[in-house]
Amino acid sequence: MQEKAREGGEARADYDATQQATEDKTVRLKALRLAKEHADKEAAKKVVKKAAKKR
Repeated sequence: MQEKAREGGEARADYDATQQATEDKTVRLKALRLAKEHADKEAAKKVVKKAAKKR
């Protein structure tokens, strides 16, 4: 009985650690995506400004 409780506790700890790692990765990837989108928008603004100057 005690062994099953210990194994259950270990399994829960593994599950929690996996969930936390997944959440951390998701947050990091979202931040990277948002930064890239912002950089792309800024680059597009520069292209439009350069095109307007050439006219």
